[in-house]
Amino acid sequence: MPAGPRRPDHVMLRRKSPLPVWVQIAWRIGLVVALLGFAITVHWFEREGLRDHYDGQVSFLDVVYFTMISITTTGYGDVVPVADNTRLFDALVVTPIRIFFVLIFIGTAYTFVLRRTWDRWHMARLQSSLSNHIVVAGFGTSGSETVDELIARGAKASDIVVIDCDAEALERAESLGCAILAADATRDQTLKDVTSTGPRRW
Repeated sequence: MPAGPRRPDHVMLRRKSPLPVWVQIAWRIGLVVALLGFAITVHWFEREGLRDHYDGQVSFLDVVYFTMISITTTGYGDVVPVADNTRLFDALVVTPIRIFFVLIFIGTAYTFVLRRTWDRWHMARLQSSLSNHIVVAGFGTSGSETVDELIARGAKASDIVVIDCDAEALERAESLGCAILAADATRDQTLKDVTSTGPRRW
């Protein structure tokens, strides 16, 4: 059987989140502060289970300090848990919070820095691979029929870029070997993204 058309590299641009960037960052910060506040509160009520080797007194500042260094895994050893219930809380609650903090920070860095950098690089790679290509805005009934007709007339599927917001439509276009772009074809920036290398026709 003849091999099917080669599936070209493509970029699936994500739809813009309905929440502004500052709101997405704010709720992450709020979650971190809430978890930190919870740990400080429990440590404060269980302060009798803590021992300060510096002055023997566990103040609220000592509790905040101990909670912060415990969550950040620094642990200088000047304030330590000595009661069983305090140690149990640190082992079963503070440790998962510590891991969750790391995941939040890594996830935030990926969402707002790494993923956007990767998407821009992948988009540039897609653009550099396209030359004299055909852009089909929308892959509904008419768009899909247009692509079928173009391929039937000898056009290479790899020279066709399909723009649509519908995931199922893009899957159908991708199965034909077309490059796909999940975006709004009515936006000027979207059209610039796929026409900067000079499309042949629409």
